[in-house]
Formats: sequence, C-alpha cells, structure tokens
Amino acid sequence: MKKLNKVIVLVSLILSVFVCNLTAKSDSKAKKPTKLKVWSIWSADSESNKAPFLKTIEEFKAAHPEIEIELTMNEAEAYKTKIKTAVAANDAPDVFYYNAGGMLKSFVDAKKVLPLDQYMAKDDMNRIVDGAVANMTFNGHVYQLPYTMACSVMFCNTELFDKYGVKIPETWTELMTAIEKFKKAGLTPMAVGGKDRWPTCMYTDLITLRAAGYAECDKAFYKKPGASFKTPGMKLAAEKYEELIKAGAFPKDAVAITRDESEVPFYNGKIPMYINGQWTAANCQAKTSAIKGKVKAVRFPTIEGGKGDINDFMGGAAEGFCVSAKTKYKKEAVTLCSYLAENHSKNAYLVGAGIPSWKMKVDDSKIDPLIKSIVELTSNAKTFLLWGNTALEGNDSETLMDVVQEMLAGDINASQYCDKLEEILQ
Repeated sequence: MKKLNKVIVLVSLILSVFVCNLTAKSDSKAKKPTKLKVWSIWSADSESNKAPFLKTIEEFKAAHPEIEIELTMNEAEAYKTKIKTAVAANDAPDVFYYNAGGMLKSFVDAKKVLPLDQYMAKDDMNRIVDGAVANMTFNGHVYQLPYTMACSVMFCNTELFDKYGVKIPETWTELMTAIEKFKKAGLTPMAVGGKDRWPTCMYTDLITLRAAGYAECDKAFYKKPGASFKTPGMKLAAEKYEELIKAGAFPKDAVAITRDESEVPFYNGKIPMYINGQWTAANCQAKTSAIKGKVKAVRFPTIEGGKGDINDFMGGAAEGFCVSAKTKYKKEAVTLCSYLAENHSKNAYLVGAGIPSWKMKVDDSKIDPLIKSIVELTSNAKTFLLWGNTALEGNDSETLMDVVQEMLAGDINASQYCDKLEEILQ
C-alpha cells in the first residue's frame, strides 16, 4: 500500500511539472508582445520635434509593454516618396506620420487608412481641441489624429534690427524698407530653402493670404466653385512675390539650397528674418543657438490694397498620425496612434516645438517664452487656412510648388505665375 501511495505521489508530481511546463509555454506565447511598425519624419538632429517624439515613444513603451515598436525615422523630403510608394503597394507601416488635407484625402479615397473614430472612445476624441480634425475628416469620419496646431509666422532677430536701426515691419512698405536697409548693410534679409520647395510656399502662402484674402485663398486651395488664381488679389500677390525676389530678399542660391542649409546662417545670427512654422521656435531657443533670447515672432505684414487681415494665419492642424487600413492589429495600432498624437502634442509644446492640438494642463512656467508668444498671437486669429501645398491634392500640390520654384529661379514673371497656377483649376 505504501508503495502504491509513493507511486501515486510520484505520478502526481510528474503530471504537475508537465502541466506547469505547458502552462508556462502557453503564458510565454500569450505574453509575446504585438509588434507594430511606426514611420515618422524628424530623423535629423536639427529637427526640433525629434527629441520630444523619441521621448513619447519611450513613454509609450513603458506604459504598454504588451506592444513592441519598430520605429523608422526619415528625412522629410525623401519620406514623401517613400510613404506614397509603401501605401500604394499595401506595404505601409501600422502607424505613420502624414500631412492632412488633400494629401491625406488621396489615401482616404483609396481606402488606405483606417477611420479612427470608429475605434476610439468618445471621451478620447473629446480631448482633441475643437476643430483640430477638420482637415482630417472625410465623409463624416476622422482618418488622422493631430499633434500640433501649426502656423507660419515671421521670426525676427531683434539684435540685428536694433543694430541697424530697422523697424520690425507691420506693412509691406515697411518690409521693403527693412529689406533695403539690411541689403545696404551687407546682410541677406530673409532665409529660405528653395530646393525643398515647400519652405518658399510658406512665404507665398502668406503673401497671397494678405493680398487676396481668406475667401479667395480658400476657394483656390480647395478648388471650390468660383476659384481663380487670376483675380486682382491673386495678381497682386504674384507681383509682391516677384518684388520680393527682385529686391534681393533671399540668398542668391536660394533655389539650390535645402531648408536645413538655409537655416544655418539664420540660427547663427547672420540673417534677420525668416518665415516658417512654429516648430522653428525650439531651434531658435536651443542651448547651442546663437540667437537664443534674441528672436521675436510676429504676424506677417499687411499689404496695402490687399483684402487680407493681419490676424489671418496659414496653418491649423496640418499633420498628424494615421493607421494603415492593412494593419493586422487595428485595436493596438489605434491605441498607439492616439497615444503618439496626444503625448507628442504635450512633449513638443514643452520644448517649444509645437502648439497643443489636445486639451491639456501644463505648468506655464515650463513653457518657452517664444512658443508662448506664438500661442498668444494665434489666440487672436480671425481665420486659419491650411497651407496651399497641403490643401491641394497630388499633382495639383506638385504644380503649385513647381510654379513657386520657377518664380524664385527667375524663370517666369508675375503674369506667367498666375497663368500657370490657373491650370490647377482647369
């Protein structure tokens, strides 16, 4: 009997070990993290969004150990082709950065991105700033989540303005006077990287907004009924852009240099004016910046005879994160997408690289004064209009940037500029 009991005990032990091993293996398989691919821009150290985005990624990893992230950061210009190619081939990453407006719409029309509002709780959607998903909503559904309320402003090096006795311009006449004075002092008045095309559009968009006004720009950029690039306001904008070029406002090699290359002399305190997005504030205020504490962000000057208002801004929620419609892990991908958008919005704001597109509470004492001043400028905004090259779709966007580039190169005049842009509306 004792032997029998020993045998029973031994068998029980063996079975217990066997079952435990099976359970352990089962648990091991169950706990294997879901792997999600993420693509973004901001690969260069000079990108002000890089550090806060990487911080956001690490925060997500700590909060969601069940999800593994394979992150690929890309150079912005190369990324435009890379992501379009991947999406067309149904090989897009699970979560990816992209522009809103017409650029996003092409993916939506092709059913390449997920309608995020169908997978998110209402409370989560309600944390987004009112109106921030307007350029990301199509057919009643939200296909992208914003991480910033973007805007383009004019950054002025106050040290150079004071040194040469130049007034920060509030009108076009004052702007041309400032350009003339800086030119006489041997300075290049304004920075721009024409090779990348879109940085020059930052200038032309604001010029067009001030000359033609919000209503005409909105019609043209969204190809609405009655739109035209040949109205008196649009012609005035073309003439002012041409005037800026002929006045020598930009570097002589502007058409051949990238945005990064064009920014170097500005950050080194050699160029007094620069028009670009709010993310520029973080680089201006970086510890290594020669212009830290010397830059003032201002609204673009009004144009005499123009229809635009000084409180009309270009920008809005113009970019964000999407989820591929082909992802195998929709729930997890949407969780990641939402986390990245909301938390990068906070982290970028804290370092002066963005304006929040999500409702949040932050310690104002921790906010950089330059980005805070931009927030104050936009708090009085009358209108926000998405950048033309973002609002327009596909080939139309490319045409706009190409025409802007041709004028910068001196290949066309103001009249031809309007004629070529009008072809977008045909």
